Amino acid sequence: MMGAILAWALFATLLLVAAASDLRQFRIPNPLPLLLVVGFVLGAAAGVPGLDLFGGLLAGVLMMAVGFVLFLLRAMGGGDVKLMAAASLWVGWGGLAEQVVFVTFIGAVLALGLAAVRYFLARLPATLGSGLAHLLPLLQNGQPVPYGVAIALGSLPAAALPFLGG
Repeated sequence: MMGAILAWALFATLLLVAAASDLRQFRIPNPLPLLLVVGFVLGAAAGVPGLDLFGGLLAGVLMMAVGFVLFLLRAMGGGDVKLMAAASLWVGWGGLAEQVVFVTFIGAVLALGLAAVRYFLARLPATLGSGLAHLLPLLQNGQPVPYGVAIALGSLPAAALPFLGG
């Protein structure tokens, strides 16, 4: 049980660090997905409950393939693709549908919320609106949506179910 708790804590920490980086810099550093992959392989090889090596690899490879197509279509950034594929390893085949639904829903809410705030700020008096947007680049028109946040927040509950025995 302790191994599963430690593994899930590692997973959650790496995802939250990736989300924070995406919020600040619109970038997910390569070592974070890599650490997720290494942590998954080591945990699954050690027999950590909730980690299924075959199901995880199947989910991860599928999400990497789908993500690659989305990347080519410019619908998803490279860091987001790597993070989603790495997180899918932990979620596994059994939780992949939930992960995709959670990530999609949270991503849509995030994108719509940012669009609304950006729209509102653009209509404020120039000094006030641009001043607020200058404080947080996330609020500036034309900036990307940090989908790493949606990937992290959507993957956490999907991955928690196997660790909790669900």
